[in-house]
Amino acid sequence: MGEDEPQLPGYEVGAVARHGAHGPVWTATTRRGERVLLHAVPLPDGPRRDAALRGLDSLCGQEHPGLARLLGVVTTDDGRCVLVSQDVPGQSLADVLAAGRLTTAEVAAVRQGVGSALVHLHRAGVVHGNLNPDTVRLTPEGSVVVVDVAGEVPGQGAAGFVPPECEAGGAASPAGDVWGLGRLLQWSGGEEVVGPDLATMLSPDPRGRPAAAETVGRGAAAAVPVLAAADPARRSSGPGRTTGHSRARRGGRHRARPRRARWVGAVTAVLAVAATAGVLAVVQTGGGPGSPAERHELDAVVAGLLARRDAALAEHDQDRLAELTVPGTDVAERDRRLLAELRSSGAVPRGLSTRLVDVEVLQRAAGSAVVEAVIVQEAYRWDGDGGTGRSVAPRPPRCVRLGLVGPDPWRLRAAGPCEVSG
Repeated sequence: MGEDEPQLPGYEVGAVARHGAHGPVWTATTRRGERVLLHAVPLPDGPRRDAALRGLDSLCGQEHPGLARLLGVVTTDDGRCVLVSQDVPGQSLADVLAAGRLTTAEVAAVRQGVGSALVHLHRAGVVHGNLNPDTVRLTPEGSVVVVDVAGEVPGQGAAGFVPPECEAGGAASPAGDVWGLGRLLQWSGGEEVVGPDLATMLSPDPRGRPAAAETVGRGAAAAVPVLAAADPARRSSGPGRTTGHSRARRGGRHRARPRRARWVGAVTAVLAVAATAGVLAVVQTGGGPGSPAERHELDAVVAGLLARRDAALAEHDQDRLAELTVPGTDVAERDRRLLAELRSSGAVPRGLSTRLVDVEVLQRAAGSAVVEAVIVQEAYRWDGDGGTGRSVAPRPPRCVRLGLVGPDPWRLRAAGPCEVSG
């Protein structure tokens, strides 16, 4: 219970979760038993004070997939502004990078997630002010989420992640946030992975840096197609990376557990399903291969779901996308977040087509089935405000395991990678 502990009616303050630019970030519990985070940020003096408060207030209750939800803004008697925010589960980017640098695909997902969050903040007139590997979290579902908004008053930034103008005593700014994003990407994957715009993002002159929306436009066209081929069994221990992945062959499976699961962003899921190992717990496998009739039926079911999902993503149609999954499931939530990312970026995948190569029935019961499907993503093109007119080459075949319920209509209840052999 330190002297900086905020005292807010209705909140029982607990332990320090981490330290931010302006001091501790505290855990707290509401009267309804919900766990939240509290952290105090100073406000600028003069006219900027009211503008900063209006910006923060405007963010309250809004949802953005790349930003921890702001639940409340409270000014205290001692003049501090205390932010009440969502407690985002998962690992920090710093924790993930302790195992080695990210792949090109993972760096692209970080660019997209953090960049789109900055666009959302800057449109509200809010500056993050403290981007570093500890203020970016990677959730169990694979989302990239920015936490701990610090505001424009300079604080104690993380070493190596303070923009040069702030090092010289200047205020935090949107341009400083873009510098912070560039530094994050550079640290996560190296200059050769980030791309040619890194130099402008890290320009010593804030006026020479692109706006956050420009960085997302570039990242959106890279993140989804590149990460679509990323395998959850991928290992990273530095610049040299290998992938151990092979299709489980029909008639005789050769399986081995991966040594360690790597994070792969939910934005990678432009393929037929987001391949996230954690959801497989809800799928109980068993039984033998399906009969030819069952396989033929489920071939048509899976092919239809793939085609409808591609169309919904290409048209940014949330209602049509939601019709393909069981409400409340992890796969439904991942699709919702994926489409929110696409809408935020303005990127449109034209000609998106996921082709079904093969289906193997693992389990079939009345109203449900578990299958393994080999799918191939065909060539397509990125257009729209957030696209670049860039053509994307076809992706190699990959195997996904799908839990289905139906038949009126058939929907996905779970999705994840097939088990891999080492």
